[in-house]
Amino acid sequence: MKIINDIIDIKNIDTNIKYFNEFKQLYKYLFFDIETTGLSPERDYIFMLCYAIIKEKNIFLTQIMCECAEDEPELLKTFSENICDDNIFITYNGNSFDIPFIMKRCEKYGINISFNEKIDIYREITRYKSVFLLENYKQKTIEKFLKIPRKDTLSGKEMTRLYKKYISEKDNRDESLLLQHNYEDVFNLIKLLDIKKYLMVFEGEFEDITYNTEQYSDENGNKAIDFIIKATFKYSVPTSVSFNNKSSFVKIHNNEVTISTRAYNGELLYFFEDYKNYYYLPFEDYAIHKSVASYVDRNYRIQAKASNCYQHVNGTFIPAYNSNEHKKFVKKYNDDKEYILLNDKTFNTSELICNYVKNIFENM
Repeated sequence: MKIINDIIDIKNIDTNIKYFNEFKQLYKYLFFDIETTGLSPERDYIFMLCYAIIKEKNIFLTQIMCECAEDEPELLKTFSENICDDNIFITYNGNSFDIPFIMKRCEKYGINISFNEKIDIYREITRYKSVFLLENYKQKTIEKFLKIPRKDTLSGKEMTRLYKKYISEKDNRDESLLLQHNYEDVFNLIKLLDIKKYLMVFEGEFEDITYNTEQYSDENGNKAIDFIIKATFKYSVPTSVSFNNKSSFVKIHNNEVTISTRAYNGELLYFFEDYKNYYYLPFEDYAIHKSVASYVDRNYRIQAKASNCYQHVNGTFIPAYNSNEHKKFVKKYNDDKEYILLNDKTFNTSELICNYVKNIFENM
């Protein structure tokens, strides 16, 4: 078994050093990745493992390589002895592959190991597939999107074939290629923290945020209104993205995000939930509460039902995006598309507008 240690100046990460201050428990992060002879933890084994921690201004990176199958227990024992309960384990698809594989192999050899707290960057990214719209979500694809350089060109399958060749031939060139792939998987995993710059946008972490409406004539010459949100955030994103759904268009560029949402100008219905406490007035076509119904002739009122317990409201409305902080308006009973009324009180705090932006991203 071989163990290779490296110390790297954190400046080599090629990102804003201040950005790392966003990760309050960075000193607990342990980045790791495994290479295996196959996908089955019952039949195959781990032939290489790399892990890294960040301490002060340096990255301490360790690679452990099996020179034969019999080295695997020692590899796992060495890894288990160098982690602790306080570690936060950072992986790429590790929740589904690396961690279960290690647990199964450790179980075989009676080695105690646990992963109490973990962050799978793959899962963080794939929550927003409709935003990134990438061809796939392999680590190398994300690296390319984030403009992270990589020299290694080997795929997982090629690594397995090359390792089997290395076992029989012990060619130093093959060893170098194997080590380089594993090294870059973990070194670039640290760089993948750049994805948090996008997640900060999706979670509404802005430095400044403003909004306004713009009126114009649509393609049919009718009056149209767009609700425009503009926000700035701390750090520029590596790659600009733009995307849309049926109601909103979003563009993220440098450290700015612009969201343009088509507003609805006209009349909508507001439905009261406690319809049993209301009367419906057929001639006026709206509902009133029973506390004021004594002023209405009994012949002109009927007990309200869920489907007619509403009031008409005129104004400018924007899609609700599952907002729980505002009254909901619809065009008809049981309509899936809900709106909120846009006025001076709708977003009278920055928290409300930031939450609305979060809802937009969650519903993209």
